Amino acid sequence: MSPARAFLYLVVERCRYPVQSLYTVHLIPPWSLFFSSKGGQRPRSEAAEIKEAPLPSPIVTLYPSAGDLPMNFVLFGRGKDKIMATDYLGRAFLYDDALGAVSALPSMKDPEYDPVSVAVGDDVYFLSNPPDAHGRSVQALADQTYWSRRSEMHWRHVPPPPYAKPKDKTADVYDGAVEAYMLVGESQLWVSAGSYGTYSLDTQKKICYSIKGHEVSRGEWSKVGDWRLPFQGRASYAREHKRWFGFSERDQTILRAADLQQQPPVVSHQWEGFTVPKAYCQASVRSFLVHLGTGGRFCIAKFSNDESGRDTAMLTGVEVAPCVDGEALCLVKHKTYRLSGGSWPEIAADCRCSSAQKPRQLSWREVAATMAAAAAGSDVVTIRLPSPSEDDPLRHDKKKILESRKLPCLFPLPLSSSAADACKLLDQMIHAARVAHMDELELYFAGDDGYGPFSTRNELESLNLLLKIINTLLVTANDRAKGVLQVLEDEIVVRLRSVGLTDNDQMVLQTQNHDTEDSLLKWGEHHGVKSKLQISFFEGAGRGMVASENIGVGDIALEIPESLIISEKLLCQSDMFLALKDLNSITTETMLLLWSMRERHTPSSKFRMFFETLPSNFNTGLSFGIDALAALEGTLLFDELMQARQHLHQQYDELCPVLCTKFPEIFKQDIFTWDNFLWACELWYSNSMMVVLSSGKLTTCLIPVAGLMNHSVSPHILNYGRIDQATKSLKFPLSRPCEAGSQCFLSYGKHSGSHLITFYGFLPREDNPYDVIPLDLDTSIDEEDGTDQPVSTSLTTHMVRGTWLSRSEGPPMYGLPQPLLSHLRATLNCDHDESLPEADIKENDRMVLETLISIFTPMLEGLGDADDYNRESVSWDVALALSYKDLKRRIISSIVTSCTSGLAMLDS
Repeated sequence: MSPARAFLYLVVERCRYPVQSLYTVHLIPPWSLFFSSKGGQRPRSEAAEIKEAPLPSPIVTLYPSAGDLPMNFVLFGRGKDKIMATDYLGRAFLYDDALGAVSALPSMKDPEYDPVSVAVGDDVYFLSNPPDAHGRSVQALADQTYWSRRSEMHWRHVPPPPYAKPKDKTADVYDGAVEAYMLVGESQLWVSAGSYGTYSLDTQKKICYSIKGHEVSRGEWSKVGDWRLPFQGRASYAREHKRWFGFSERDQTILRAADLQQQPPVVSHQWEGFTVPKAYCQASVRSFLVHLGTGGRFCIAKFSNDESGRDTAMLTGVEVAPCVDGEALCLVKHKTYRLSGGSWPEIAADCRCSSAQKPRQLSWREVAATMAAAAAGSDVVTIRLPSPSEDDPLRHDKKKILESRKLPCLFPLPLSSSAADACKLLDQMIHAARVAHMDELELYFAGDDGYGPFSTRNELESLNLLLKIINTLLVTANDRAKGVLQVLEDEIVVRLRSVGLTDNDQMVLQTQNHDTEDSLLKWGEHHGVKSKLQISFFEGAGRGMVASENIGVGDIALEIPESLIISEKLLCQSDMFLALKDLNSITTETMLLLWSMRERHTPSSKFRMFFETLPSNFNTGLSFGIDALAALEGTLLFDELMQARQHLHQQYDELCPVLCTKFPEIFKQDIFTWDNFLWACELWYSNSMMVVLSSGKLTTCLIPVAGLMNHSVSPHILNYGRIDQATKSLKFPLSRPCEAGSQCFLSYGKHSGSHLITFYGFLPREDNPYDVIPLDLDTSIDEEDGTDQPVSTSLTTHMVRGTWLSRSEGPPMYGLPQPLLSHLRATLNCDHDESLPEADIKENDRMVLETLISIFTPMLEGLGDADDYNRESVSWDVALALSYKDLKRRIISSIVTSCTSGLAMLDS
């Protein structure tokens, strides 16, 4: 009997397109899906009940190396506790749940978009779907030791199945696609491919390999029969019943059991009724069956969208056992849970785990309200900042910084305080708020930033948090308390006004006809848009929005009704959705992209004015010409652009020609061209926003009018993205004041220059703290602090940024990040120990600085000298490529200069 599964692993995609994808992995205890055996079988009414259950907290969060590209996951290993993840670029890594560790794997030789992935023992096989006779249709990541005595994972090519044909853009994209598959025995992989029948891949077939004459498993195909397997998707073998179980090839609401000893296989049992209630099923349903390894127990997982458009997952525990006659098999349904986000207290209770020990984290509003109530009638106003949330993955690091700098979360403010004393206390509160809002990059560079500000974004978030708490306290404060609280509020507003002041004149207004843009605003106002902004043109940036009046902190600069937001809600109402909804290989985001291609050319569209005012070319990095790409050669951006363009070309080739053939009335060939496809991709990349709709679902949307606002590292609008339930509108409040006539900036997110060039087509004019250069350094060492306590390196990947952003130019930091220096000192065995003689400390620092110079000098030489171009006469893409290269040259040069200056200090 197969070992019982300790846990089910559920991977949830949190956020995609056009921002960074996030995938969370959750452990689900299988036994929680079953009634206790002591109580016997429950009544059918209880077994049929669908219970609501939030998700358990994730055990790990993963994301692809390239933004929003999709990922593929497969569970493998003898213990079924290793998760392998690959992205569309072929990059792979492994999460080992038993160790709680992540490790890199070799990249795939030929990346796949949506392969069939099967674990065979400790190896993983990936099958193109459908296969290509001329490509690497089957690849395997296998444990091979012929290179050395160590166990090493390597990718190897496996012959394509005999029925595979060369790719033909005019052929049916599903010809030869795998309809059903299963693992037979320990090494036989069976696949059914429509009319081609069923084939078997013997994964243990050996060939003599040229390296040292070793034999290597390569695999050999053979035909099992002209018949199809009676299943859809993966089928699982239950040894206790000597049967294969899976969903019917015609109806995923029917569960089947079949005997493969007879050929063609004979369906011996069939159970109906595995449907998803209509309220939870407004799109195609994806069904999966997982054998739990013991007692004839299975988990049935079904994924769809509910009536409000939110993703929904239903897990059902079923048990197959011999009937009373001892021959037939009977199926018993146990519990069914519908999952949503959050913790999982109901099911945790079934596991006898406590669900009531962790205190609830107070929001800033609750904190302020509590302090206000406590302050009534007192001579002291107590201001309490929320401590780092227990859900914050950086919580431990933040608490460590707060403790080391003796920054509390509780600040008593005497009502008799002078304005100077109140401002001194405010400085401490701001320091604590800055730490609470730090992201991973700010934590990495915290050593050379002292108390901050760490970034403009961090400063705005910190000051706005304090302003909200103070404003809440003012509502219930007595007259004495109001006086000192008003001092704090006024000072916070002054500091907010000073943030980003140097950026006001960076863009020059141009005199240009904007009748079309004015028509867009009038169209928006007709549909309920409220705006304190107007459209203008700026030199080098195109369109933007300026304040038509003075707008203060917290004021709403722009308000868009939900009915004017372009989201999947509109898609579901179109005939295009009906044509595409049953295609498992196409995502909602891709459907929206195709919808916008057609809507752009629909004269009767409600959004005709919006589409007419969009540019004919977005000029992002995806549209770079040959000269611009040549200028970038040798940079990471060059590789990213080439991979992204290849991905888009492949997506178009595999999608649009086939759709134009299958649905010619919906997908007209003159509209669904490559140029229009690229235009739509750039539209969604550069203009879309992630919004939580009134239904509660986070989805990718286009927001007419709002997309005209430009990005800045010092934005006026920082927090947006959730529909106001009272007004059913999306509001854009200001986080810092904007005077009449000044451009109003929006934050597109925490993005590097390379990301902004690729997907938006510009570089920020200000210093961007997210422009970093990653360094992959060997971290296979233990650092020792002299107390016989091993201290492992804190990060496997280090980074640098322009040293002009650092506040510590001299020793021991030299303008460089502390984690990087600590790693190098440990690696070179030259730790900066104050107890050492001064000459030894200097010699150790010299070794570190010389090592850094040896790393970065070749990088700088690889970029070459500043290109001899007339920047005013070159095309837009070449100018942008050269600017990016100048930026990288400037960052690396600053590192070399800081190291050289440090060596000079040591010599003096």
